Amino acid sequence: MDKKTTKKNYSSVFYKHSKKNYFYFSIISLIRNKLTLREIASRLNVSEQRLNYYIRQLKRDNILIKLGYGTWKINENNLKNMPKVTKTTKKTKKENSIRGHAFVFTLKLPNISNWFKREEYLIKNKISYKLIGIKNNIQSIKIRNNKIWLCNQKIVVYFKKGYSYFTDTSLEAKNYAIYDFLQLIRQLEAKLKTSFEINRKYTFRVSRQHYSLIKNSLARQYDREHKKLYVFGYDNKLWLTIDNSYNLHELEVLHPKKSQEDANITQRFFNDLRSNPTTVSEILGIIKEQSLMQNAYNRNIELHL
Repeated sequence: MDKKTTKKNYSSVFYKHSKKNYFYFSIISLIRNKLTLREIASRLNVSEQRLNYYIRQLKRDNILIKLGYGTWKINENNLKNMPKVTKTTKKTKKENSIRGHAFVFTLKLPNISNWFKREEYLIKNKISYKLIGIKNNIQSIKIRNNKIWLCNQKIVVYFKKGYSYFTDTSLEAKNYAIYDFLQLIRQLEAKLKTSFEINRKYTFRVSRQHYSLIKNSLARQYDREHKKLYVFGYDNKLWLTIDNSYNLHELEVLHPKKSQEDANITQRFFNDLRSNPTTVSEILGIIKEQSLMQNAYNRNIELHL
């Protein structure tokens, strides 16, 4: 399969893998592929001076080891220590830390010649697949037990069930997931002998992402009392629930578009509540007292005028 050039414009909701938040993961991957720093800077569309800043950060964290001028080695042991685990729930962190899971990514495809003949290619190269979709025109294959759908204009990647990222923030979890997603895409490119880059970048979006506050006090209480919690937003979509599938007492946010933002808000609220314990009655009392003071102030202003 050969890639053709394309000049299509894609929606701004799709992420570019060279965005700042993902540089560290992209740099590690490109160094692993034995690209020079100049080639990496060109690939990520940044100056070499800017790239050196990120290199220094990775060196400081002992993830990159300098071998010589412009050459680096990846410290695989430190990479393994990243807060990324699979099904096991033993390596959990502190109360109200984050478990990111259930990730689904959608990758936009460039114009690839003979892409409509991809099934013939799979058969010829003895690559196992299943036909799905109403018209049986989508090929589903697996890489490292992750399900990948080959569609006419996109590729959809479903992370394997139970695969989780335990981190301090939802952004960290998302970054690790994106790093793994990019590794899967590169493996898929090697398998199909093509490139999915558009203007030297991958164009994709996170179609689904769930984040849970683990060991959450509210979730513990609901689990003890065998109660359920389902909170729907103004758009009638479920965005907050309580789940104990892995015995982690999780307060889970799962809105299709706002889950990362919801996770940040929910996490800040519970951590602040824990540091400054206040009951609902006390909060209402403070609001009422402030309201009375404001009314008195307004009355004084009226009398003064």
